[in-house]
Amino acid sequence: MAGARLVSATARRHGISRWQLNTWRRQVREGRLVGDEPMDGTPAFASVALAPYAAPAAPTPPAMPDRAPLPERERIEIVLTNGRRLHVGVGIDVGSLARLVAVLERA
Repeated sequence: MAGARLVSATARRHGISRWQLNTWRRQVREGRLVGDEPMDGTPAFASVALAPYAAPAAPTPPAMPDRAPLPERERIEIVLTNGRRLHVGVGIDVGSLARLVAVLERA
């Protein structure tokens, strides 16, 4: 709030926008931004450090059991409208098959 500092330089040094710094300065002047203040009563900003974001690791898909290919009589072939061919076992869950077909038709 004091001195001949450039708002843009101060904002850049602290990694914030100058508009945010100006908003905070206005709120301090208006008495709307209050918090812990030094003993002399002047407003102050707390130092904050941000850690780099680390995305959580993707879960490992369950291992597929080793199975021999199904005999022809236990498989069906579905030809999708986009020309893709889908081979599934005759015992596939109908709901799972519907979701699979919907996804493959969009892709």
